[in-house]
Amino acid sequence: MDGQATSRLVFSHFDDSHIPGLFEMENDPEVMRYINNCPPVPWKGYTEKIHAWFDQLAKNDPRLTYWAAHERLTGEFVGWFHLRPNARYDNHVELGYRLRRNFWGRGYATEGSRALLDRAFNELELRYVMAQTLEGNLASRRVMEKAGMQFECSFVYPPELLPFWDEAQRRAVRYAKRANPVASCGEGEPPGEPFARHGGSAGASPSQSRKHLSPFHRHQRQPLPPPNDLAVLFPNPHQGADGG
Repeated sequence: MDGQATSRLVFSHFDDSHIPGLFEMENDPEVMRYINNCPPVPWKGYTEKIHAWFDQLAKNDPRLTYWAAHERLTGEFVGWFHLRPNARYDNHVELGYRLRRNFWGRGYATEGSRALLDRAFNELELRYVMAQTLEGNLASRRVMEKAGMQFECSFVYPPELLPFWDEAQRRAVRYAKRANPVASCGEGEPPGEPFARHGGSAGASPSQSRKHLSPFHRHQRQPLPPPNDLAVLFPNPHQGADGG
């Protein structure tokens, strides 16, 4: 299995072997408790839905996308992690994760998050990475804190984004980590341009085939696409960080 490894996790691209685990997570009430209250997801048509998602991932810059995580010793699918632009916040890069419930409580969410943050700041040279979750998701908040992120602000998701919950249930929190820590960003908004400057103009990378979805595909130090070019590739701003 190709990909970078932490002491206990290996990251990889997605393929059909991950579909049963993805389906399991989407139908687990505890996993989806802070995402959508887990309305049933039928198996009929699910493979086609996930293949469409795989195809969308293939269009993303492979440095800012979703990655499957596996236990290093067993090879079992643990869940996923992402670094991706968030369209609701000027496309500042967001950390997120979702783990299968039988892998909760082992520190995998923290371990994977630390690995992605290290990559964000030391390889991609980002200046700012955010994460957000619903206010009551204490497990996910602890992961953010253990990964070195700091609380920034509270906010309320708009009703059109989470129409199945009332205002109290839509209350959320944002955490962040900066390359150069600063004081409060004021009104909870991320400060300034999130991407490091590499010189020259930046453009979206070419589409990649499914076999090139590995997060460790090496570019020749190409700059990241500018924020406005990334929004179309990440249409759903509410994934959040789930915990585990």
